[in-house]
Amino acid sequence: MPIVYDDRVKESHLRFVFTDAVVSIPLAKDATFQDVARKFRNLRRRNHGDVVSIVVVLKAEEGRSADAMTA
Repeated sequence: MPIVYDDRVKESHLRFVFTDAVVSIPLAKDATFQDVARKFRNLRRRNHGDVVSIVVVLKAEEGRSADAMTA
């Protein structure tokens, strides 16, 4: 699961890519892997097809460049 830090995003979010759909949802600042798993489980129940990828995009912290941040 790639984790991307981006200076241009307004809020952190998850992007689930399925064979039949792409779903992007906001991610709380204090989210855990359990929260990500729960969101994924709920989306799988909606039958969007097989999962292709899950991308986590995190908003860079105030005053820090995304280039200086690592996952």
